[in-house]
Amino acid sequence: MKIKDGIEVSTMNPMTIGTPQDQAYTRFDYSSVLKAEFMDYPLVSIGVPVFNGEKWVRRALDSLIRQDYHNIEIIVSDNASDDSTYEILCSEYINKYPCLKVIRQQNTISVVDNFKAVLSEAKGYYFMWAAIDDYWEPSYVSSLVAKMESDNTFAVAQSATAKVSEYNFDPIGFVRFNGIKNPEICSPLQLTKWLVSPHKYNFYIYGLFKRKLLKEAFKYVPNIASSDRWFLLQFPLAGYKFGYVDEPLYVRTIRKKPVYVRYKNDDYSKNVKRIEGKWFCFEAVPVVKKMLNDSSMVPNIPQYRLWAVLTQLIISRLKLGARLMTKSLMFKILPNNFAMYVLNKCRARRLRKL
Repeated sequence: MKIKDGIEVSTMNPMTIGTPQDQAYTRFDYSSVLKAEFMDYPLVSIGVPVFNGEKWVRRALDSLIRQDYHNIEIIVSDNASDDSTYEILCSEYINKYPCLKVIRQQNTISVVDNFKAVLSEAKGYYFMWAAIDDYWEPSYVSSLVAKMESDNTFAVAQSATAKVSEYNFDPIGFVRFNGIKNPEICSPLQLTKWLVSPHKYNFYIYGLFKRKLLKEAFKYVPNIASSDRWFLLQFPLAGYKFGYVDEPLYVRTIRKKPVYVRYKNDDYSKNVKRIEGKWFCFEAVPVVKKMLNDSSMVPNIPQYRLWAVLTQLIISRLKLGARLMTKSLMFKILPNNFAMYVLNKCRARRLRKL
């Protein structure tokens, strides 16, 4: 073992790490990707918070176990599920895969606390959360490790995302950050502007983080709607960049039921439901202001920078509210087919501007 920033890092060749079943899968030649000075294969911790995930758990865990980067640990926190999730974990995974650790919550805790539970158990230099209803291509972790190791100013890296239907897993589309949307070429204020916009930069919550930075930033995560976006603001304001791999290695399942239906009694879900349908909502502004003032990631943040971000947030909420209002009024005034035609034209025009 070697020590890197106070964390143990394995020096074993990942080509030999894993169970005998794993050895059947094609191995990845890291020498062609990672720089020579980073050939110690840092441990990657993968946290999987789950509640009632019996439908998804096999697909998610199998895709993580089959990663071609094998210096990983997988930490599952079962949030007192009342379906067969825990039984599946015990009967099919715990004894078969030494890299897997399962925590069973005796009582249901909040969604945010379950995210914290897996993070608190992690030991890796890098860490990522894995949603139980998503899955990952075999080179996902290795590609993001290579990206993170290429630039020490990266706090997190993410790949392009493929979106699939919940029911039949048919492809829906892709989320990419090309051109001016590529976070690697953005200034800090440009990146904060994208984060507070409706663009899917919130998918970075499921990217690969430097664990120590993530633990420090996650202390200040607000328990309100879009908290993933607001929490991520700390990184560019602290001078860190976001890495991006333009391959759809992350597959996100688009659920029909919103989070406040799937987690009815959770405080976060209640906050999301409370603002559902509101055209203009600015409750995030004072919360984000407090988060950035309190955060040890951005101590003594200059007031001009703080207010620049808050202004971006207000403008973004105004634009979003105007679109929601327009959409609602159009469907009340115009025939549905014509209203949808106009909305699609407006959407295409906005995309061309990007």
